[in-house]
Amino acid sequence: MSVRIMSAVFESRELGSTARLILLALADHADNEGRCYPSIARLSEIRITYSM
Repeated sequence: MSVRIMSAVFESRELGSTARLILLALADHADNEGRCYPSIARLSEIRITYSM
């Protein structure tokens, strides 16, 4: 998890709620360099969980 990336997502004022959730999911999978490779299936699971 990259706290630096998560902080940047929270600080952004231009994001809608869906974009923010997706970026937070990506940040949760990111390394310290900001790289992440979660599968589409994993992102879908996270999106469904946040929607409930």
